[in-house]
Amino acid sequence: MRQALLVFLSFLCCNAPRSAPLNPPAAGLSTVDVGGVPCDVFVPDAPVGTVLVLPGWNFDRGSWRKNSSIEEQARKHHLILILPDMLKTLYETSYYPETTLRWNKTPGSQFIHDTLIPEMQKRYSLLMPGQRNFVLGLSTGGRGVAMTILENPKLFAAGAAFSGDYAQERMPGEAINAAIWGPYALFPDRWKGRDNPARRASEWQTPIYLAHGLDDRVVPPDQTQMFGDLLSARDKTLVEVHLKAGYGHDYRFWDSQLAPAFEFFSRH
Repeated sequence: MRQALLVFLSFLCCNAPRSAPLNPPAAGLSTVDVGGVPCDVFVPDAPVGTVLVLPGWNFDRGSWRKNSSIEEQARKHHLILILPDMLKTLYETSYYPETTLRWNKTPGSQFIHDTLIPEMQKRYSLLMPGQRNFVLGLSTGGRGVAMTILENPKLFAAGAAFSGDYAQERMPGEAINAAIWGPYALFPDRWKGRDNPARRASEWQTPIYLAHGLDDRVVPPDQTQMFGDLLSARDKTLVEVHLKAGYGHDYRFWDSQLAPAFEFFSRH
């Protein structure tokens, strides 16, 4: 009996799925072309995982590094940073005949799913299933975090989203939303469909750290509160919500949230 058990355990050990070891570029900062999109890769010493870092609306890939302590946090936690040049995207999955704002030849979320992640896996064995993968974003990049997790289920161990919007139908007059999905009055189903994280809360299965400044005049803080409530109703262990008085929609707030967000990653 004991011998049979040992054989069985040996079988499990030998046949358990194993993720590929990290094989990143040399330590430091490098820039690579991914499907025509510039992407910075920051590698600390002795990396143990990877963070996909998404910028806000029309922020370039260097914005996080120039305006926050993200490199310091990456070094402290030994996490690689992947920073693509997303610029003007709402991390949409589709374009339509009425779409007047096209980020690239492919929509933002489609690019991440079909091009960026596979390319990082192929080149560097990064963002592989079973590795310590995280995703972080601010403003439109916050909704990008939600969309990336939803479009790539089980790939990320945790996420962190600052000052994001997650239910665009609550802002029907927002011009950039209409530029992607067409006017809300004519196409409400698009605004409430696949590109709407709040409407997909029932699919959620990844721990996430949500933060928003209560003095934000760009994205209403109730977007984060509402999304957090939806996820908490599904599973309280999946979400932490942090609403901070005295902070607006800027790097003063976003930088203040990096340390707790990276600690959140370390717990997952």
